Amino acid sequence: MNKLLNYTKCQLFYLVFPVFLALCLIILLFFTNLSFDFFAFKIHRKAIFKTIFVAITLIPVFQLLTFETWKKADIFRKVLLFGIALFTFCINFHTSYSFQIFGVFALCCLFYFFKKREFFSPPFFYILMAIYFIYNAISIFWSSDTGFGLQKMGVYALYLLIPLIFSAFRLTKQEIDMILLIFIRAMFFFLFVSLCSCILQSRFMQISSAQWFNMHGIAFFNYDDVHKVITNRDILFAWLFRQHETYYSFAYIFAFFLSIYYFLRRKTENRINIVDFIFGLILVILYSVFSHARIALVFIILAMALGFGYKLLNHKKLLVVLSVACAVAGTVCVIIFWDKFIFFISDGTRPTLFQIAWENICQRPFFGAGLGGLKQIFTTAHSSAGIDINFTTIFHPHNQFLADWMQTGIFGLAIMLFIVIYTFYYAIKQRDFLIFVFMLMWLQMLLIESPMISERGVFYFVLPMCILMQRK
Repeated sequence: MNKLLNYTKCQLFYLVFPVFLALCLIILLFFTNLSFDFFAFKIHRKAIFKTIFVAITLIPVFQLLTFETWKKADIFRKVLLFGIALFTFCINFHTSYSFQIFGVFALCCLFYFFKKREFFSPPFFYILMAIYFIYNAISIFWSSDTGFGLQKMGVYALYLLIPLIFSAFRLTKQEIDMILLIFIRAMFFFLFVSLCSCILQSRFMQISSAQWFNMHGIAFFNYDDVHKVITNRDILFAWLFRQHETYYSFAYIFAFFLSIYYFLRRKTENRINIVDFIFGLILVILYSVFSHARIALVFIILAMALGFGYKLLNHKKLLVVLSVACAVAGTVCVIIFWDKFIFFISDGTRPTLFQIAWENICQRPFFGAGLGGLKQIFTTAHSSAGIDINFTTIFHPHNQFLADWMQTGIFGLAIMLFIVIYTFYYAIKQRDFLIFVFMLMWLQMLLIESPMISERGVFYFVLPMCILMQRK
């Protein structure tokens, strides 16, 4: 009790708010007659739905008001911090919203730049982003689909624009801590909203718990006279416009790792407290179970292992012993449960995509198909296989290194490899544990997706890296 009396109002708020959200979730589970059809609401009440959606997504930005760092800033600095914070926790949204919020972020930074008139020497990472953009832009001259390549230029221009904007200011350590803490709690809040919408939508569709944990897709009539398959992931993110559980897994579980980091950082303003941490852990576990996303399970194990490793950084001998013991135990488990392990990592789609990629790489190994050429390659391959291209969005090899090799040849692949190697080198040299963990998780994304050819992937990679690079 005496300890609670020593807490500030803001610290008490961050103790009480997770408890309040947890109680809301329990009440929702208790009143079993409550249900709602988000799919129909999105179709028939689109304007109202968008208004509610925007209102919900703006809630986390009010966290700024609880930080002394924000209160002490002048109006120009506040506008800058607002833009960065908003952009940081809105990267999960639909593409159109991402660009709109990027526009708000850019305007906030421009407002600050016109006042301060400062421009700082860009880190080498920013220069690498510019080189990656320039080489991809040049490749449009030999593209097999110039029209689509010109459309993709808007995406690749972000590799130049975001680092350029970040070169106009320098964030303090306290400001970066504030932005990352807002990001953590925003991700936890969005997980909470997703679980609530999942419960309500499941009840409307009369899906039992037994069906939920065994379902891989159910036929559902979606009010537009289109018979489609709805998966558990669609239901889990029924309140969002677009679902991609791999990217969501990355964002939520990186936020969970950051929560471990800030839980252990005792002297950080409004740091993650024990209630925050437990609430976030429960949400992430529920998300991993409900989404059936394999990458989510891998990410959460990695995040917890790295968080535990961070705690033991000052006990290197113990850390080495435990690391070796875990590696041995993991190897033994894989050998014992080999059949289940193979089933867990098996994928019916990716081997086919890899084969298509390799056949085209062999045809054009040095310069590739050029910017925009991937879509034509996969459209032709899908058509030859009898796949209706109107019902597939897979126009990349689900591996970033193969995607770069296909699109810009061996030179483009070399640039991507250098970006990855340099970033790991930088993290190790600077002893920056956050960048190292981020890159370790992002490397997994590069191996199973082609994130850096889409605007969402650019936002997920370049924005956090630009923020984390300013910590030194």
